[in-house]
Amino acid sequence: MAAFSLAGIDLGSTLGVTFLGVALSSMIYGITCLQTFIYYRSPRAKTDGAILRSLVATVFLCESFHQVVILHATYHYLILGFARPLSLITTLVWSLPMETIMNGILSLLLFSFLTHRLWLLSRHAYLSACGALLTVVSVAVTTAYGIRGFRYCNLFQAEKVLRTHGILSLSISLGADLFISTSLCYYLHRSRTGWRKSDDIITKLIALTITTGMLTTLCKLVDLIAEKSPALFRDK
Repeated sequence: MAAFSLAGIDLGSTLGVTFLGVALSSMIYGITCLQTFIYYRSPRAKTDGAILRSLVATVFLCESFHQVVILHATYHYLILGFARPLSLITTLVWSLPMETIMNGILSLLLFSFLTHRLWLLSRHAYLSACGALLTVVSVAVTTAYGIRGFRYCNLFQAEKVLRTHGILSLSISLGADLFISTSLCYYLHRSRTGWRKSDDIITKLIALTITTGMLTTLCKLVDLIAEKSPALFRDK
C-alpha cells in the first residue's frame, strides 16, 4: 500500500510510524497496569517492605504520566495538525521534551533498583559502582536532553541542534541497560548450587531478567539506529 504524501512529506514514514509506536506503547502500558494490579493483590506485596511497595506505586504513576504525555504529543500532531504536515517541523509541542525527561526519571528508578539488586547479589563494590555511575550519567544526559528541548519552538531546529546529544543519550542508556542486565545474569548463573529445584528457580530468574530488558533494549537500539542513520528507514 502506497504511503500518502502531502506537501512533499511522506506521512507513512512519519505520522504512520508515530501512530504504530503509540499503539505499541499503549499495549505495553496496559501490561504494566495488569502487573501492578496483580502485584498488589498478591501475598508478596504484603511481605515486601514499604520502600519496595512505594517504588512500584511510583513507577506506575510515572508510567501513567509518561503515557499521557505521549498521547498529548500524538494528539497535537495527528489531530490538531491534520492536513498541516508542515506543523511537524515548524512546531515543537511541550510534551515531546517532557517525554524525554520522563524517560530519564523512569531510568533512574529502574536502574537504581537493578543496581541495588546487583550489589546484593554480587557484593562487588567496583561492579556496583560502575552500575551506579552509568545510571547517574545516563539519567543526567537524558534529562539534560529533554530540558534543552524546551528552549526551542521549532522541531526541525531542535532536531538539528540536539541530534548529537540525542545519540549520546541513547548510547549511554543502551550501554547501562546491557551492562546491568549482563552482570545480573552472570551472578545469577554463578549462584547455581547443583540442587535441581534451586537451579530451576535461578534459570527462571535469568530468563526473566533477559526478557524484561530485551524489549526496552531492542527499542533503544532501533531508536539509536534510526537517529544515527535515518535513511535506512525511508522508502527507496
